[in-house]
Amino acid sequence: MMDLSSLNLGMIASYYYISYSTVEHFSSLLNPKTKMKSLLEILSSASEYAQLPIRPGEEESIRRLINHQRFSFENGKLTDPDLKANALLQAFFSSHTVVGNLSADQREVLLSASRLLQEMVDVSSSSGWHCLALHTMEVSQMVT
Repeated sequence: MMDLSSLNLGMIASYYYISYSTVEHFSSLLNPKTKMKSLLEILSSASEYAQLPIRPGEEESIRRLINHQRFSFENGKLTDPDLKANALLQAFFSSHTVVGNLSADQREVLLSASRLLQEMVDVSSSSGWHCLALHTMEVSQMVT
């Protein structure tokens, strides 16, 4: 007879309804020295944002959002969903108004961000990285 048991990352993914690939990705990128800029880049690289639509003509609006960001996004293309997610998150944090389809996309990004950040807190805490867990909680409070 074979005993099966779930792993911590699997339980976290299941609890927050997050893709196992996102949990694994976050777990591999997070470390005790992760700073705010990297935390936002890791968050916006979640597979949950991979289907975030980049509509024709939206690049200029995204470029304007990027120009007002506190933390620049390294090596991103305007057609990358993770860059768009990052720009929409930072626009929300700085109370920058977005309109039209971008506003609807921002709501979707924020809804997912709440779950993703809670998952990051759990991963950080279970790894014993309490300073990172606190930074992640701060970002989580900015989302809600």
